[in-house]
Amino acid sequence: MITYTYDYATKDYLKKEEKLWKEKKKNLIAVLSFLSLLSMSNVNIFAKESIPNSMSPNTLIKYTDEKNYTILNETEKKNNEFNKDTFKEVGSSNLSIDDSKVIVANYPDPCKGMYVKYGSDGLVSKIYILKDSKENVTNNVSYQDKNITRGASDPSYTLIAKWGSYPNRLYKGIKHYGDYKYYGKGRATTFSDQKGTHDNYLVTGDIALQKDYDPCAYNSDVIVALPRTNGSIETHVMKKRDIGSMPNAIVDIWKNGVSYWGYTYNSSLSIGNATIQHN
Repeated sequence: MITYTYDYATKDYLKKEEKLWKEKKKNLIAVLSFLSLLSMSNVNIFAKESIPNSMSPNTLIKYTDEKNYTILNETEKKNNEFNKDTFKEVGSSNLSIDDSKVIVANYPDPCKGMYVKYGSDGLVSKIYILKDSKENVTNNVSYQDKNITRGASDPSYTLIAKWGSYPNRLYKGIKHYGDYKYYGKGRATTFSDQKGTHDNYLVTGDIALQKDYDPCAYNSDVIVALPRTNGSIETHVMKKRDIGSMPNAIVDIWKNGVSYWGYTYNSSLSIGNATIQHN
């Protein structure tokens, strides 16, 4: 006996077998559609157990766990201002400073909710995490015997610390640079915080130096040399009025201070071949 059933959608009678096939087909289409959407949503997820040294210029990535990250689009980038009230910069902390050793700092291990911002040169510029994050950030810091000097003919070139992939180097007691006690070379980045370490309002001409390795005192004069937009090296006296984690920079220049060298401020602007000198 053949069984018929009434299809309210088509207002027609169908055989039971035909109805079952129609329902299976509908379910199959639904499953395929779901898988397609799932695939599209994951097309921007990448696996990397360590922070990539370089990406396309101005990239911002967010780790979804300790191994996988997603590349944020322009809208998502604009929604992340990384203000101090919500985010904190990730960097080394509670380091044991030993004059007989050289600090060697690599990027921290990734963790869920970590953001990594890349500069205009495609290198790491800033690393952030939410202030209230419960994730433990593992810093990768080691110490080397101080047997490395900047110039083999001058033993007074003492290396204090090296960090980031640029690389960045800070030296102490360099006679070649006049009376200045410290000399650093590496990369310059920018920042836009409203206030510095002494609740001071930051202004053009202010800079931040690395908080863990560089002992420069607040409000000190710092001689900063950078290549201008035309490539020529130019020197300006800046004021150290803030500190930062600076995972891949020797100096952080506040906003329009970069105009001294002919650049227009951008939060992703990064400039290589930078040097600093101070007492």
